[in-house]
Amino acid sequence: MNPRAAHPLQRCVVSVFSGLVLVGLLAASGCSAPVAPTATVSPSSSSLDGYVDSALAVMDERGLYRDSDQWRDELARARDRAGDIDSPSAAYALLREAVRKAGGVHSFFLTPGESAPAPASEEPIAVPNVETQDGISVLHLPALAAPNGSDDAESYLRAGRTAITANAAATTCGWVLDLSDNSGGNGLTMLDVIGPLLDTDQAIGLRYPDGREEWLSPQGDDAPHGLGPVAIVTSGVTRSAAEMVLAAFDRQADTVRVGQPSAGMTTSNQVFPLEDGAEIVLTTAWFMNRNGEKLDGPMEPGVGVPRGEGTQAAKLAAQGWVRSTCLGK
Repeated sequence: MNPRAAHPLQRCVVSVFSGLVLVGLLAASGCSAPVAPTATVSPSSSSLDGYVDSALAVMDERGLYRDSDQWRDELARARDRAGDIDSPSAAYALLREAVRKAGGVHSFFLTPGESAPAPASEEPIAVPNVETQDGISVLHLPALAAPNGSDDAESYLRAGRTAITANAAATTCGWVLDLSDNSGGNGLTMLDVIGPLLDTDQAIGLRYPDGREEWLSPQGDDAPHGLGPVAIVTSGVTRSAAEMVLAAFDRQADTVRVGQPSAGMTTSNQVFPLEDGAEIVLTTAWFMNRNGEKLDGPMEPGVGVPRGEGTQAAKLAAQGWVRSTCLGK
C-alpha cells in the first residue's frame, strides 16, 4: 500500500500554542485530505438538532476515544442538549466542547469564520537550514503550515534536502536536529526532509482505535540510510507534526532527545467539513514508532536540560553528546 495514497495531506488546519484555532500558522500533524461534508442539515435551517447530531455521529465513529466511558457520557449529554439548541453559535459551542472528549486535546472545532483560509502572505516562509562546525551539523527544522504539493512546501523540502546534501561530506561526526521551536504543521513534508538521517524507511506509523495500522515513509530521491549519531533538541513547544518527526527517530540507534519533554500531541488528525463551512478537526490515530509501539503523551528527553537554561544550552548539550558518541566509536 502506498502510504501517501492512503494518507494524503492536501489541507491541514492550523492550531496555535494554546490549542486553538486559526488557519495560517501551524497545522495539525498528519492530517489527511478533508472528506466529503458530513452534516446533512445546515445550522441556518430550523433543524439545528439534526446538524448537531450529524456532527456528533462523526465524532462517535472516528474519534480516538470513541470507546471510552468519558465519551459515551459526553455523547449522551450532548444529544440530550441538542433539542434545546436555538442558534448556530450555541450549536458550535456544544460541538467545540464535545470534540475534545471524542478526540482529546489535539482535536478542535472550527466555525465557518475560523476555517476560512487566511489571506496569502507575501513574507517568505522559514525553511530548514544547516550549520556545520568541527564535523557536527546542526539542522534547524522550523514549523510548516503549507500543505503538501504547495509552492511553500516544495520550497521547504528543497531547502532542507539541499542543506543536508551540501553538508553531508563535512559532517564527519554526526547531526543535531533542532526542533526546539517547531510547533507543528505539515508533518509529511518534514518527514521527507529528514529522510536521509533515518536508518529505515518504515520509521513512523499510525494506529487507529480499531487496531488498524498505516505506515508512512519519507519520499524523495535519497533513500533513508542514517548519517551518523543524531541528537534531537526538544522543548515544550515541540508538538504535533514535530512530534511525528520525533516518533520517526524513536528507537533508532545512536539517537537521543535533549532538552525538555515535548508537548504530548503524538497523534494524527483528520478534517471533517460540515455543510455550512465549519470543520471538525478530529484526532483519529496515535503515532507508532518503528517497533510498532504506540506513543501517547509527551516524549521525554534522554538528556535533560533545565528549562531555565534556554535553548542554546540544550543545543550545546546535544553537540556534546554527538561528539562523545562519535569519538567513542
